[in-house]
Amino acid sequence: MAIELPMPDDERYDLAFGMKALQDAEPAYRQRKRVYDGKIEEFCRDPRVLQALQATQKAFIFKIAQIVVRAMCQRMKVTGIRVDDSAQDAWEAIEKANGLNGWIAEWQKRSFIYGDAFVKVWKIDNEEQPKISLCDLYKARLIYDETGTRELYSIERWETKVAGGLKKQWAELAYPARIETWSCPVGVGPDDIHLWQLTPNELVERDPDTGERITTIVPATQDNPWDEIPIKHLRNGLPYGVGEA
Repeated sequence: MAIELPMPDDERYDLAFGMKALQDAEPAYRQRKRVYDGKIEEFCRDPRVLQALQATQKAFIFKIAQIVVRAMCQRMKVTGIRVDDSAQDAWEAIEKANGLNGWIAEWQKRSFIYGDAFVKVWKIDNEEQPKISLCDLYKARLIYDETGTRELYSIERWETKVAGGLKKQWAELAYPARIETWSCPVGVGPDDIHLWQLTPNELVERDPDTGERITTIVPATQDNPWDEIPIKHLRNGLPYGVGEA
């Protein structure tokens, strides 16, 4: 069911807009993945080549998109990241703690396949270095202004299991100045925006020294300690959600 936007002055407007953006983007992303996997029929424009292929009486599957993506990945390498001299040691510690050398290539690859890739950068209280992780394209998105250049906020969705095998839907809106946590009642679909409420959340972590579980209550609305949106967007020069092949 399509998500209907409330009036702009409704407190749920940004939530609805972000959820609708996720919903609208999903078909194109799934199509891009099918193209990359070679599950969509390729058309041969050269009649001579087509005739030669038909003469073999065999079925051929050419994963053209993979060739393009592979070529782009081979030609585009991150050779280094420069920061101020005063921050070099801190950056190297962050890079090592997150194993960035191991998955920067995957971040690039996703951007070539889908046209977009997202990572989340956040500081966890009991860890020394910020955590950097790849985001699920179907559950996270950066929202821009009408010009498509200024970042307004990010949305990230997830779900938790509750009693009876049911699932509870959650969403986080992160602005430069604040972070909001929303949820909807158990058994209610994410499309019913009018039923979503600002909700405190329980954050469960483990003490790095003792291994004990530590539960922290996260307020429904809290100040953003970093003064910037934690989700970062790697995109190509094409419109939002358009891959390279």
